Amino acid sequence: MEGYFAYGTLADNPKYSCVNATLSEAEMAARNEKSPILGALYIAYGLLVQTCYALTLSVIATREFRQISCYKFMLSLGINPFLPGYLYMIGTEYCMLPRFLYVTGSICNGIFNTCCALCFFLVINRCVDFWKPYIADFLFRGWKTWIYVAISGIYGIFYAIIPPPIIFNSNYGSWIYHPFIPGKEHLVYVSVYQTVSNFIVASTIFICYVIICILHAMKTKGYHNQFQARAKRKILFQAITVCFFTMLTTGIWASMIFIPPTMTLMHIGHCSWQMMHGTPALVYLFMNKSIQRRVIKKFKRMCGYRPIFITEIGSVDNVSHHTQNANGTSAAANQLY
Repeated sequence: MEGYFAYGTLADNPKYSCVNATLSEAEMAARNEKSPILGALYIAYGLLVQTCYALTLSVIATREFRQISCYKFMLSLGINPFLPGYLYMIGTEYCMLPRFLYVTGSICNGIFNTCCALCFFLVINRCVDFWKPYIADFLFRGWKTWIYVAISGIYGIFYAIIPPPIIFNSNYGSWIYHPFIPGKEHLVYVSVYQTVSNFIVASTIFICYVIICILHAMKTKGYHNQFQARAKRKILFQAITVCFFTMLTTGIWASMIFIPPTMTLMHIGHCSWQMMHGTPALVYLFMNKSIQRRVIKKFKRMCGYRPIFITEIGSVDNVSHHTQNANGTSAAANQLY
């Protein structure tokens, strides 16, 4: 976005202007491969994930879960763009929608790096908690966690404004820095900031995974409280699953400096990017029993489910559906909810 602000318009930006493109829009549309099936799958996946987020975040946002520091990071990871599905379906490149792709590319760049930073802090949170719980309490307990969330947001805003935007190209099946403007293919588009960030995030998450596994093996070996050990394993597994695709995505893009990027590698990188944004919602809903029970309970309320109560066994007269009170629920039901 910095280049947009500096020139005031993309038409005056020599690296992103399509004014002197050597191909017409019709010719560019003809050379781009349309993938309606793949695009529809991405959109369906995005809708599924957004539905899961809507259900799970309504639970994680409650005070009970927000008191746990790792859930604050998980709450903040509730972001999932599914714009690429539509772009796949129509088969697009930069000069067909220059302003739209430039702005959305900057936003996606910010979202991606915000999620990277959140996963970075989440895996450190889990690592420190397994190593020295009292240090984790000192660093992350209460309002302190929101400081790291705010840092992640500022980090994402920086990447949305300063480095060049990522541009979606349906032929490459991914978001890339090069806009491939006809006649300007020789220009170089790189982001040193992103390269450094990818290396740091991927290596940190991997190292923390190794440390966590070692600490987990050492600590659970002599656990007397099996319930506590099982609870820690569940939260650990969820955190690892949430951060795995972040590590994979950043690792793939970091490797492209040393390995010539192939179409297969770029498609894998984009699928990993999609999973990176969607995995948290799926993990929350299908792997976390506490959240799952709360979601089912809320869903029953929405459907108007009311249990039947028996006030006195053996008396048919006392078996009844309690009449609803002024708030729309029975007095007995209010005790359960």
